[in-house]
Amino acid sequence: MTKTEKRALALDFLSRNDLQLQNAVLLLGGAQALWRLQRLRQSLAKSAHFTSSHRNGLNWLHDLLSLKFVEYDDSMELMAIDPMDPAVDDVCLLSEACDRILRRLGKPGDGARKADGQADAA
Repeated sequence: MTKTEKRALALDFLSRNDLQLQNAVLLLGGAQALWRLQRLRQSLAKSAHFTSSHRNGLNWLHDLLSLKFVEYDDSMELMAIDPMDPAVDDVCLLSEACDRILRRLGKPGDGARKADGQADAA
């Protein structure tokens, strides 16, 4: 997958899930996290290629959605969220979708290695 295709894949994920992502990020990380999500989306929209900064942004988003930033032993954050709130289901689905996108994007340099391998085979 080329850097341009990776950029399109990431931007498509953010665009298709825009409102749900904004709500989930605001719920889990507050206004600062929402601002960071908006910067990621703007950066992807303006860039011609997928960069390591974009990958870091998607990794951060996945970590937030999968609650890796929550300290369970002394957390009042999760107590404020009603488990029956539909937003909880959205967070779970978004976390899984973000994980799938990250796996499709591969590890850094995967595209370059594959391109080199194809060039050698030709």
